[in-house]
Amino acid sequence: TDMRAQGNVALAFGAGKFLVVWQDLRRLYVQPHDDIYGQLMTFPGLVIAPTRLDFVTSRGGSPPAQHLVLEEPTGASEATQWAVQSTPAWLTVSLSNGQTPADISVTVNTSTLSEGKYTGEIVFQIGQTGLTATSTTAVPVTLMVKSLG
Repeated sequence: TDMRAQGNVALAFGAGKFLVVWQDLRRLYVQPHDDIYGQLMTFPGLVIAPTRLDFVTSRGGSPPAQHLVLEEPTGASEATQWAVQSTPAWLTVSLSNGQTPADISVTVNTSTLSEGKYTGEIVFQIGQTGLTATSTTAVPVTLMVKSLG
């Protein structure tokens, strides 16, 4: 389709959806009427709580697991598909992919770590069934390893 033949585009966003409306101008000069088209689409979204994780433990200790709760945005019509990766190696998540709603357990392994502050992140790739567009969002993680004494 010749994109110059499309015009007067309008967009509306909200509740995990967007509406695109446009006018087909190809026949505008042939017949005196307007051809107006619209498409309602959902876009991927993911509500993650909490938005960051902080662990504190003694050297060689094992702090309790924390949880990330995943939900679709309010008003979304479909479950959100997601995949997740965590870095570095001391950070582990209980699931590698799924759909909303979900509860992911996050643990840390301090067996090879010295005292100090460590940072990592849990990165979600987000999409929806039937939608090829994806986005990413990250949850920062801080680990503080303290001395035994």
